[in-house]
Amino acid sequence: MKIRQIAEILDATVLAGEADLDHDAKTACGSDMMSDVLAFVKDQSVLLTGLINPQVMRTADMMDIVCIVFVRGKQPDPAVIEMAEERGIVVLATKLPLFTACGKLYAAGLSGEGSGSVNDTIKLHYDVPGTISPARGGLQCSEKDPAEAGVPGEIIRRVAIAMYEGEINMVIHGGGGVADVTISPEAITMVLADQGPGIENLELAMREGYSTASDEVRSLGFGAGWGFPI
Repeated sequence: MKIRQIAEILDATVLAGEADLDHDAKTACGSDMMSDVLAFVKDQSVLLTGLINPQVMRTADMMDIVCIVFVRGKQPDPAVIEMAEERGIVVLATKLPLFTACGKLYAAGLSGEGSGSVNDTIKLHYDVPGTISPARGGLQCSEKDPAEAGVPGEIIRRVAIAMYEGEINMVIHGGGGVADVTISPEAITMVLADQGPGIENLELAMREGYSTASDEVRSLGFGAGWGFPI
């Protein structure tokens, strides 16, 4: 469905991206929970929400959302509109409540369904750096990769947590390394290989609070030394 059609169906005002109204939208999602958007939204989707803060725009950019519809007559700040313009995201505003707006789009043929299954085997490779920063966290993997492969949202959350924990430990204790992920219809396999020396003193590693993390890493909230003792 064209974004122009969406605007007409919802009697919406165009706040940003008027030149992109003829772009296609494949699916739609209505939510005020950005964690759900990260887990379930597919690319080239429309997000309907009552939230008007910058985090909505950052989430939309991360998930390749092509259009945001602010419902219930909500009007975002100019800074949010500017973020949308910079990212090429169309922004609409409608007076309709979220439930009604979603219902109208569904009735017009815009689905909320993605593929929901993995049909092919996909292999992904990531180089994990040996340093960490507050801005990047040192991480390379994204929830979007399994989402684009059609992996259900609940599994994506589990994979994201496991990958995050593994990569963080590679960065903090192993000097970085590589991560290889295979997504198939049967399973998701993650192989993380670091460049560290291994555990030199297992008895010491089992003590509460002991960690090989640097002071800089600890200042960022990592390397508390609770992993093995727990």
